[in-house]
Amino acid sequence: MALYPRWAGTDAAAPPRPFHDRFAAGRELAKHLSAYANRSDAIVLGLPRGGVAVAYEVARALNL
Repeated sequence: MALYPRWAGTDAAAPPRPFHDRFAAGRELAKHLSAYANRSDAIVLGLPRGGVAVAYEVARALNL
């Protein structure tokens, strides 16, 4: 069982990234979570290795 995608470690180009960066991903995710904006019972958690940047943008956009 491979731990890396098939293209890892090869000369093949990496697959295209759907977002410019993790902050852009967070802004897009926030659009889909707009029902949770300004709620006192909602929290946003971000895990290290990329999730913190996403969570920051979600929390900022939703005013949490």
